[in-house]
Amino acid sequence: WMADDQYNKDIRDKFNSEIADKFFNIDEINEIFNDYISGNSDNWRKIWMIYTFLVWYEIYFVKC
Repeated sequence: WMADDQYNKDIRDKFNSEIADKFFNIDEINEIFNDYISGNSDNWRKIWMIYTFLVWYEIYFVKC
């Protein structure tokens, strides 16, 4: 489902955010996501883990 354009944009936005830049190598996480989207990998767990961390951090540390 993450490859669907409906959800894809939100994941890409989070992966390219200032928060993501604080904790991750943005180029690397985008490469992991692009490989998944193109069908070259099955890294959905890594993508999900990074995405949920970024959402959690934004909710509990940025929007407070």
